[in-house]
Amino acid sequence: MPEKYLNEFIAYSVVFKTGLIGLTTYLYLDTRPQRIAEDEQGGGKVSAGGDDEIYRRLLSLFFAIAYTVSGFLMAYNWNFMWLDAIIMLPFVLTGLENLVFHGKPFLYCIALAIAIYSNFYLSIMICIFLVIYFVYLYLIKFAGALRHGWGALWRFAFFSLLAGGIVSVMLIPEIYVLLGNDFSRMSVVREESNYFPVLDVLGRHCISVMGEHTLAHWPNIYCGTSVFLFVPLYVFQEKTPVRRRFGMLVIAGFMLLSFCNPFLDWLWHGMKYPQGLPARESFLYCLWVVIICHECAVNLNFDEKSHKYRILGAYVFAVLSLLFIEKSVHAEWMEEKLVWLTLVFVTIYAVIFYKLYSWEKGDMRSLALFLLLCTIVLEAQINAVDTNAVTMNVPEYNMEPQSIRAL
Repeated sequence: MPEKYLNEFIAYSVVFKTGLIGLTTYLYLDTRPQRIAEDEQGGGKVSAGGDDEIYRRLLSLFFAIAYTVSGFLMAYNWNFMWLDAIIMLPFVLTGLENLVFHGKPFLYCIALAIAIYSNFYLSIMICIFLVIYFVYLYLIKFAGALRHGWGALWRFAFFSLLAGGIVSVMLIPEIYVLLGNDFSRMSVVREESNYFPVLDVLGRHCISVMGEHTLAHWPNIYCGTSVFLFVPLYVFQEKTPVRRRFGMLVIAGFMLLSFCNPFLDWLWHGMKYPQGLPARESFLYCLWVVIICHECAVNLNFDEKSHKYRILGAYVFAVLSLLFIEKSVHAEWMEEKLVWLTLVFVTIYAVIFYKLYSWEKGDMRSLALFLLLCTIVLEAQINAVDTNAVTMNVPEYNMEPQSIRAL
C-alpha cells in the first residue's frame, strides 16, 4: 500500500468493517430466536413463513442498524484494530449457543480463535462475557437437572482452551512482549466509591450524547432510543419464560453496574485501569441490550388485545424515565434537547408498534415496517452526524503526519 493512500485505506477499512459488524449482527439476531425456540421445543424445527418471517427479518435489520451505530462504535471506530473482534463476536455467541443447546462446539472454537487472533485485548472482555453467558445458557437449558449438563460444561472448558491453543503461536510471543512493558504491572484496586450513580448511566442511552474518551469513565452505550420502549416491555412479556427474562435483565444490570464500580471496571479491563477510552466493554453491553430488545419485539403477539395496553404502559414508563433523567442527571454531557429528541423517536416507535395491532397483515403492516426502518435510519444518521461527523479536506488531513514527523 503506497504511503500516500494509507489514510484513505484506513478510512475505507473502517467503513467496510463497520458494515461487516452490521451484517454479522443481523445474521445472529435473525437466527437466534429459532435456536432458542428449537431448544424449548425439544429440538424440533420451528417454521415461520410469510408475513411472520418478513417481520422477523425486518426487525433483525432494524436492531442490527441500531447496534452498528452504537455509542461504542461511533466513539471508537477510529481504533480500527478493535473492529475485527467485534465482527466475530456474533459468530462466537452463535457457536456458544450451538455448543450448549446442540452439543456442536466447532463454530464456537473456530470463531473464538479468530477473535483472539484478531485482537487479544478485546478478546479478554469477550472471554469474561462468554463465562457469564455460558452460565446463563447452562441454567436455562438444565434448570432442575444441573447434573445432566456436565457434558456442556466440559465442552465449554475444553474448546475454550483449544481456541486459545490454536492461536498460541501468536499469543506466546505477545504475552512475552506484554510482560516487558507497563501492561504487565497489575494495577492496585482502588478503594473508592462508585464513579457515578447507576441511574445516571441510563442517560447515556439518549440520542446524540457526545462520545466519552477521557478518564471521566462515562460509557458510550447508545444503541437506539427504542431501548427505552422495549426493555420495560420485555419485563412483562409473557411469551418469553420468566427465568429467561430474569437472567437477561440480571446480566444487563450487572454490566450496567460494572460501568460505575471501580473494582468491576478493573476486572473487565484485564485487571488494569484504562488510561482514557473508558468502559471498553461497552460493545458487549450494547449488543446484549439489542438482543433483549430484539427478543421482545419478535415475540410481540399482535393478536392479543392486551398488546396495545402493554405498548401504552411501556411508553408511559419510557416517558417517565426520560423525565427523571432530564431532572436528575446533571453531568456536563446531558442536555435537555437530547432528552426531548429521544422522546420524539420513542413516541414514533410506540405509535408504529401500537398501530401494528390494529392493522391487518398485508400492505398496511408492510408500510408500518417500512416506516420503522426509515425512522431508525434517520435516527442513526442524526446520532452519527452529532457524535462522529468530524470532517476536513485532504491537505489538512495530511498535515497531521507531517507535524508528527517534525516533532
